[in-house]
Parts: sequence; structure tokens; C-alpha cells
Amino acid sequence: MEKRQRRLLVADSVNTEIARQGWTRERLAGSLGVPLASFERMLSGDTAIDVDTLDEIAAALGVAIDSLLGAE
Repeated sequence: MEKRQRRLLVADSVNTEIARQGWTRERLAGSLGVPLASFERMLSGDTAIDVDTLDEIAAALGVAIDSLLGAE
């Protein structure tokens, strides 16, 4: 699997969890202290989500980090 595909897989998992919990991208970006434009690039797969940020996303959403890695 190439890098872009992995980024898209993780971004899709994060987007799915955001929607499932009724959050908005703006709310999550704000709670993480990340500029919305940067967060949007992460959630579109254009920019990789680093491990620390993914851990913060998981904590904010109250899920395990491995549930956001796109593995079924």
C-alpha cells in the first residue's frame, strides 16, 4: 500500500468517527489547537496525521488509537 493510500485510510477512519459522534471538523480542530486549514488537509489525506496528533484525536473522541488506523 502506498503512502497516500495509507493517509486516506486513516483520514477516512477519523472522518467516520467524527460523523458517528456528531462532532464537526471545526470543533475537533479547536479542541486540538490545530488550525482548521491544517486539519482539513489531514482529513483529506493531503497531509499525514502524525502519531501524536492521532493520539490526541483518539483521546478527544474517546476511542482507541488503533480504531482510527483504518484496520478492520
